[in-house]
Amino acid sequence: MARVSRRSKIAAAQTGQLPSPMAAQMKKSLRVYRVAVYVRLSIMDTRDRKDSESLQTQIDYLCAYIARHPDLELYDCYRDNGETGTNFERAGFQRMMDDVKAGRVDCIIVKDLSRFGRDFLETGNFLEKVLPFMGVRFISINDNYDSVRADSGDAMSAALKNLMNDIYAKDISHKVFSALDIKKRNGEFIGNYAAYGYMKSPEDKHKLIVDPIAAPVVQRIFQMKKDGMSNAGIARILSEEKVPNPNHHRYLQGIIYTMRYAQNDPWQTQAVKNILQNPVYLGHMAQGKKISKLYAGQRQKIILSSEWVIVPNTHEAIISQELFDAVQEIMKARRDEYHSRLGKYAHFNSENIFEGLVVCACCKRNMTRYKSVYNKGRNVSFNFICPRHASLLDIGCPNAGGLSEDELKAAVFHVIRLQISLLADVESIIKKVEKSAAVRTHRVSIDNEINSAQDRQKRIDTLRQNLFESYASGIVSQADYLFGKSRYDDEYALIERRLEQLADEKAQLPETNPKQNKWFAAFSRFQGEKELRREMLLALVEKIYVNEDKQVHIILKYQDEMKKLLYRGCEYGEGF
Repeated sequence: MARVSRRSKIAAAQTGQLPSPMAAQMKKSLRVYRVAVYVRLSIMDTRDRKDSESLQTQIDYLCAYIARHPDLELYDCYRDNGETGTNFERAGFQRMMDDVKAGRVDCIIVKDLSRFGRDFLETGNFLEKVLPFMGVRFISINDNYDSVRADSGDAMSAALKNLMNDIYAKDISHKVFSALDIKKRNGEFIGNYAAYGYMKSPEDKHKLIVDPIAAPVVQRIFQMKKDGMSNAGIARILSEEKVPNPNHHRYLQGIIYTMRYAQNDPWQTQAVKNILQNPVYLGHMAQGKKISKLYAGQRQKIILSSEWVIVPNTHEAIISQELFDAVQEIMKARRDEYHSRLGKYAHFNSENIFEGLVVCACCKRNMTRYKSVYNKGRNVSFNFICPRHASLLDIGCPNAGGLSEDELKAAVFHVIRLQISLLADVESIIKKVEKSAAVRTHRVSIDNEINSAQDRQKRIDTLRQNLFESYASGIVSQADYLFGKSRYDDEYALIERRLEQLADEKAQLPETNPKQNKWFAAFSRFQGEKELRREMLLALVEKIYVNEDKQVHIILKYQDEMKKLLYRGCEYGEGF
């Protein structure tokens, strides 16, 4: 009988081919991965609601795989229904990656590579760089790919399949784009949802018929506009009367099933504006408002109304040509008036240094900076107002806003200067800490113990490997191997816990070089500044919240780092 080599025995042990008692012991020592199950259906897969059930089929398939592998433990399922695989801007995917970054997940399993993504470059970047860097195992079941066991051939095979997925997606995109373009020019409806006021014909989904519930609302919207009402005023009335907004109406009709539309939120001004501008209500099919060409590398973009594909008289009109034209004239006149005012007072324009930073504390929406010209055009003021309140008044956000930019600048600059004034105190504390023998001695002691513990861990790894090879070669018995391994494992775990304690102790020590502290470095850049600037805000401010009483709550960056310097430094210095 041929002698089995040591390498073969080790390989057999690592693949679970040990005698049964040994296999049970090895199973206990397996690393257990926290698994994210990721499933996706593309846009075309979900045009019919019942197709969404195949998401559960994917989940069941992946969970069955996990059940067969003791080193895998399900953490959560992440799903994207009706999402393209040609980019990674998907809610389920992003939630999964957030859990990966937080360390809650260290393994991702998919049915096949195409479920993960179809873009060759981006998918390849994730598989070859992002996931390995983050220490995340990746398994594609149908492709027989597992990153912890992948050799160069497996990696090449995965890359080729990834490339084929990319080519397939672009080929399909080209064919679908061409087919849909023909349908658009023939006046066939190709959208997911009909415009509010219409619905797809049960006999032919490419034709529109009048929605008897929503059509009267559309007619009323046009009439209110003709009577001189603003878009915001129309939205307020519809909201006050609890008329279902377009998406809630579709939810009630069973056209869409997303739970966020189960509640009837207030009408938005933009929804009213979109209805008033849409020629579909004249009986004309207007499509091509957005376009994307994956095969040409073109992501979705908005198309000018002059370039829409409009086919006249394809369905029953809801609005007369006379009423539609009258409304367009009113809207054009108001646009012209608005733009003329902009040009007239263009010399008053100034940079909005708070852009993207000021938030309504009530509804959590970014506040809008409004310009007010007064004193016959000789003076100007800027105010921050909540756009939701401005549109919906009493039924929307209660925050009336109206906080002046000058008041906001003064408040924020005052808070930043208070932080900067602490820099000198911090430097004084750090100098005292540097002279503290206790801090230096404690830090050196911790570093020495950490180095010693890590060296012992490396030694234990070597001893465990030698012990296993001795067992695989028949030099030591199974009982001796299990006893020795258990002792090494216990010692290693004890050292691991001690290293965590030492890391915490070291983190509690005060900084001895303030320039290495993020808070100190950030705020010291702006010492001596005489006014608030955009660069300063972006570097130092996280968010600025304004409540209905015009009180300002400023969230500054690096506050934990600041506390680390002040409070921990005072423990070892004399304080101030």
